[in-house]
Amino acid sequence: MRVIVLTVFIGLSALNARCQTLIKGIGPQGIFFHYEGPLNAGEVQLFREGIPVCTLTTNLTNRDLEKKLREAEGKLPLYPIISDIDLERIEASVATCKNTEQLFMKFFVTVKEALGLVYVEDKKHTSSNYKAYLDGKEIPVITDSSAGKISEVFIRPAGSKSWYGHIETSWKIPEDSPILFTRLFRKSLQQADYTIIPDAGFRILDADEGMRIVAQDTSLPSLSWFNYKLVGLDFYGNPSPLSESIQADNLDNSTLPLALSFKAESDAENQKVLVSWKLKFGQRVKSLILERSASLNGSYEKVADLSPFDSTFTDAAANPMEATYYKLKIYDLKGLLDHTPVTPVINRIRPEAFPPAVVSVELAGNYPSISWNTIGNNIRGYRVFRTNVIGNEPEEISGLIQCDSLEKYKFTDSTLLQKGLSYHYSVRTESRGYVLSNYSDFVSVYLPNEFIETPLGLITRRMNSNSVFLSWNTSKTNTGGVYAVYRRTKDIEWKKLTEIPLFNTNYYVDENASDFTDWEYYVVGLNEFNQEGKPCAPFMCKASGAIEGLPLICRLIEGGIEISWPEMPGSNYLIVIEQANENGEIINSKEFPVLPSKTIWTAGEFTNLSFRARLKNSDGQTGQAGEWVSISK
Repeated sequence: MRVIVLTVFIGLSALNARCQTLIKGIGPQGIFFHYEGPLNAGEVQLFREGIPVCTLTTNLTNRDLEKKLREAEGKLPLYPIISDIDLERIEASVATCKNTEQLFMKFFVTVKEALGLVYVEDKKHTSSNYKAYLDGKEIPVITDSSAGKISEVFIRPAGSKSWYGHIETSWKIPEDSPILFTRLFRKSLQQADYTIIPDAGFRILDADEGMRIVAQDTSLPSLSWFNYKLVGLDFYGNPSPLSESIQADNLDNSTLPLALSFKAESDAENQKVLVSWKLKFGQRVKSLILERSASLNGSYEKVADLSPFDSTFTDAAANPMEATYYKLKIYDLKGLLDHTPVTPVINRIRPEAFPPAVVSVELAGNYPSISWNTIGNNIRGYRVFRTNVIGNEPEEISGLIQCDSLEKYKFTDSTLLQKGLSYHYSVRTESRGYVLSNYSDFVSVYLPNEFIETPLGLITRRMNSNSVFLSWNTSKTNTGGVYAVYRRTKDIEWKKLTEIPLFNTNYYVDENASDFTDWEYYVVGLNEFNQEGKPCAPFMCKASGAIEGLPLICRLIEGGIEISWPEMPGSNYLIVIEQANENGEIINSKEFPVLPSKTIWTAGEFTNLSFRARLKNSDGQTGQAGEWVSISK
């Protein structure tokens, strides 16, 4: 991965005049140390809490660089083997006093302000006390004041341009920012995420408001369009916030696409229109849209979305004896090209209209909803009619429902209709020649009376360990005695217990209510169409068999821990014992018969453990846990 350094030139005389110092900074890889001071100082020994950590060699010149780096391998075993290519880059940075070269993300040769090896420590030692000695004399270890400020630096987009098929993006960076490296990211219009460009090129320009970074993307296909983002990193690898995006392309030198031979021909016998065209320079085309209008300068509506590879389209026949105008819109990679010619077509056959064959109606809440299937494309739309007496002339209630590309259509009659009556509906088709079809088959729906009273006085009582009896008052209801019962526990959704409604009754027995659980119930009335009214207030039935908790006694014996609990003769329960560590985390759980009322627990090496118990019945349900009992060695 190429790294670009944004440091400024520093004279060697200024470096030698600086005091010897070991600088500490924190990055994603850990704690960084680098020496700042004269280039020929010697060796810096680094200690953590009085323990030697490493030796940094500072007297590296261009001449003996390779030798000193080889020596560093013995002092820092993880130091990478330096290849000839690496040496060329390092020597170049030393000679110009300009670059910082990164080696395998672990150690650096740097001339940020002086020459030296950077050592990386683990982040767990951030708060440790460090001391450094240069040839036996202690030198200061200070924290880099710029470390951490990278999160406050915001990179601003400054524009883009295409350059010999490549793309250059420009970014504004504050003059005093700690950014030393930059990374360029790219995303095409089809991609979901940004990816890094490993071979991007960078250069620095001076600007009135700060520095400006110019990034070059040269690994591009022709005629491409991308979004770019830039991120900066400080000397320690900490990233800045990701910049806002720049959208750029390299389309400037390509030829705009053209639509040629655009025409529309009527097939009167088959009631179709064949539209055809040819594209020139079509490699930039993303998509095509065919539009249609009843007049040359009127409003156009979309007929179809087409691909760049389409050259024909078959449309349904236009209105009889009327011209229909077609227009082709080209969506280029760089935007809409809306300058194609317009062509008319005349259809001289008056199309026949047929009613929908499949019509149905159902109640959607309180309103009739009429549905039907499409019968083809040679129509303008549909109209819905209604009557409450078969034989009377139906009235239109919908207006024109325009034909679209749907396979199924639906219309809801939201008129205020009288309850307790039946209503009858039919659908007629209107052709493109404004011809209405015959009525479709009539469909009927009955609007029931909606009043459903709420059951009153719900009470519950537990009959045995797994049964709960429910009853409620029906003296003020007129629902015909039809009800549904719902149940839930804490934090659980309501569950309907009566899939088949309860008829002419005011009680129900829930035979699956465990005695270890609190249950909550409500009852709701139903009408003749199984529609629910307002439910009664929920009523809670408390658990009857839950044990509040089981006390334990723990003591150390040879071979482990003896755990005992109260005797429970004749019980068919199991006891579940849970073990927690000194941090309160449950680390083990075991089951035992309640008799005999003790067990030996092997715990191995430990400092402090805690135990608690709960009962478990034959259905696998557990009661409440007892208090924790702690035992220490």
